Amino acid sequence: MATGLPTNHALSGRIALASSVDPRFPPENVIDGSAKTFWMTTGMFPQSIVVSLPYAVHVKKLTLTSTRVASIQISLYSASLLNLNPSVDESAKSFSQDLEDVERPVFGQTATFSIPSAPTQPTRHIKITIRKGHATFAAVSRVAVMGDRADEPAASALDDSAIKRTSAENSPGTIVTVGGVPLRKESSQESHGDDKPGSKGGISP
Repeated sequence: MATGLPTNHALSGRIALASSVDPRFPPENVIDGSAKTFWMTTGMFPQSIVVSLPYAVHVKKLTLTSTRVASIQISLYSASLLNLNPSVDESAKSFSQDLEDVERPVFGQTATFSIPSAPTQPTRHIKITIRKGHATFAAVSRVAVMGDRADEPAASALDDSAIKRTSAENSPGTIVTVGGVPLRKESSQESHGDDKPGSKGGISP
């Protein structure tokens, strides 16, 4: 049942890479949908994880919930094969943000990145880099990736205003289109043939 809430595409992803792993606080915790679990860094900064999506997304907004993070950067990669160095990967779009330390609540930091609406390649991989911390260790609890799947038409393309007939009723044939895509061509024989029950005139399901 549709809830009307935006889809968090990160929940369908997987962790492709992590620079540090503590078995008690694994990187998979950032995409498990729980606010009570988290990935904790180990060692010196910077520390990174990569979330790979099973499909391409036109990312509109990305939100991270964290603690003890002083500076964070996200890099969006369009290529199916991931190159982890944005300086040599032209498909990578990077954004960074500095965060103030918040002691209470524990995961009181929220970093929100609104991705510019200028035409860009859809994203398949998201690299999250904690560049600096307010303490020896930092943690990320949740990653939310919002946007439209690249392999699906935008919702506006499927509304009633996009459904139209491209010729008059008395024309030899009629093409019914949805979002500019023809569904079926109705010939004059079909539209003016025998009006018998079970006839195949009209739009196929």
